[in-house]
Amino acid sequence: MATSTLETIHKVKTTKGFVSKLPLDSLQIIRYRCFEHLTVEKLGRVNLVVGKNNVGKTALLEALWIYANSGSEQLMYEILRERNEIPPPPNGVSISHHSESIKGIRNLFFERPNLGYIPGEYPDELDKGLSFIVGENIDISGEEPKYVNRMLQITCLRSGSDHANPMLNKTPTFQGIDSYFIKASGLTDEKLVEFWDNIEKRVLEDLVIKALNIIIPNLMDIRFSGYPNGSFSRVPVVRLAKAKERVPLRSLGEGMTRLLGLASALINCQNGILLIDEIESGLHYSVLPDVWKLIFQTAKELEVQVFATTHSYDCIEAFSKAALDDDEANGELIRLARNGNEIKAFTFGESQLETIAKEKIEVR
Repeated sequence: MATSTLETIHKVKTTKGFVSKLPLDSLQIIRYRCFEHLTVEKLGRVNLVVGKNNVGKTALLEALWIYANSGSEQLMYEILRERNEIPPPPNGVSISHHSESIKGIRNLFFERPNLGYIPGEYPDELDKGLSFIVGENIDISGEEPKYVNRMLQITCLRSGSDHANPMLNKTPTFQGIDSYFIKASGLTDEKLVEFWDNIEKRVLEDLVIKALNIIIPNLMDIRFSGYPNGSFSRVPVVRLAKAKERVPLRSLGEGMTRLLGLASALINCQNGILLIDEIESGLHYSVLPDVWKLIFQTAKELEVQVFATTHSYDCIEAFSKAALDDDEANGELIRLARNGNEIKAFTFGESQLETIAKEKIEVR
């Protein structure tokens, strides 16, 4: 019996006739970090990005985050700071007016072009900017999909000694999309509190409890309370069935905190985009099927588009099962791979995921 390969599976066409209502249904990234020109032809409601180290999984999430935030200069500096790619400015100097920090923006560009300049000359490299091009489905049901391009282009500008800022000339053609990026380290305590307050206002606490019940079924309630010593910090505490007092959520393990962050961010990104790096971080493989099931259901109900990365085959297997178990899941597996110096994206929809799961084909 003939066996399938990733190449033959990728050639299988996904079901036609589906009209997307997603914020993003295709993507091109031009000259961002390791991508000279990356094209992802089809995106789903929930997207799992896989591939070896150094193929741009996190970079793809960063690009989507910058795009969703209309090319926010502050966000770009935040990304650079987290990777130690720009130095801290001197005391009292804004980072956007610190020449060395501004020059660090070169790290976001393909092959890190030199941003220094000689008076009177304009290096060719400075004409090569970043572009994020997204196909938006604007058709109504019953007809063939039609697309328009929404493009955010970010081009380096020459900077002289008399004006170190701005370094960026942004030409967004849209107002941005609500989004949040969950790092592998999870959410900060401040962001958890912010998200929780929004959840309480919208009376959506039950969705969070449903998520936490994946690990601890007898968890009955959750709230954010101050420390008994009068600290202004608020921390999540939970009530378990038959327990005499509430206990801090963090005392129940890292997985509970990870689930709280995932559920809270998912709810707060309604009608927007949620980006999750190393989604399996802190979670035991046995709970991943239920986690993906929850993500697919909630993303559909709240119209959130999800992009996550993983190195775990257990996570891929659980994703595939959740996508196949739900007829309306609309999940896409996106595999990034190097072909020489070029990075390409290969997408696999539900019909292809079934073969991958059945024959246990390696896609990481």
